[in-house]
Parts: sequence; C-alpha cells; structure tokens
Amino acid sequence: MVPGAYFISKGSQGRDSDVAVVLNYFQFRLLGRLSVVQTLSSKFFIDFGPGFEVITQKGTQNYANPPLPELNYIRTYDLSMLGGLGFETNIDDYLRIVINAKYHFGLFNIWTMESYYPTGSTVPVYLPDTKSSGFFVTLALQFSSEKYRVIPT
Repeated sequence: MVPGAYFISKGSQGRDSDVAVVLNYFQFRLLGRLSVVQTLSSKFFIDFGPGFEVITQKGTQNYANPPLPELNYIRTYDLSMLGGLGFETNIDDYLRIVINAKYHFGLFNIWTMESYYPTGSTVPVYLPDTKSSGFFVTLALQFSSEKYRVIPT
C-alpha cells in the first residue's frame, strides 16, 4: 500500500468559454502497487485504489447567462478512483528516479443540487452532472541512506 496526500487545484471551463470554476483540493490516497516487470535495479508498476478529496477553497467563478449558482453550492468532499502506470530505476546506490502517470475520476457530482433558480427567475436551470477528473504526471527523485532500498512513491 502506498499512502499519500496532495494539494491539487482543478478547474472546469464550459463549452462557451464564459463559464469557469476553479476549485482547490486536498487529496488523500491509499493505492495498491503491483509490479509488472521487476529487475534488481528497476521496475514497471501499476497503481490503483481510492482517494478522498476535501475541497478547501471554492476558488473563482466566471458567470454565464444565466449565472451559475453560488460557489457554496459545491460539495466540500469527493471520493475518487485512481489508476496509473509507473517506472522507477536506480541512478546510483542511494538515488532513484521515478516517473508515474495516474488518472483520477471523481465519483460524486460536485454540485450539491440538480437545479437552481437564478435571482428573479421562476424557471429552474438544470446543472450538468459534473464530476472531477484529472491526469497527473509525476517525476521524482528518491534519496535513501540504505543501499538499493526501494522507497514507495
């Protein structure tokens, strides 16, 4: 198991480009790692598992016509599934390089409601089912005081 915590800023822009929302997340993950090919000095692996996100700041919002609902109608947490591929190899006895690519898919709609009434309107506006998703690429150097030690990423 590979635990981790990350700060991520995610955004969404509508087709008309006059709608944009930026949200900041703290993501906590607990991933399983399966080595696909492994040698004494390197390995290819698959990461998979759940993530839990707390939306810490409800960012910025550009309004469309009709205007979007207030940012306080965005949920404060999300659950997600993550999966990815990676490679790590020794550079020397105490240093490793890791390259990792992951895809994240949120399980909940970020809006806490299905529709809303813009100010002064009696006609509801229906919100699209908007789920968080993202593609992450990581390049890391791992240092160790132990020779040939494999450190989880």
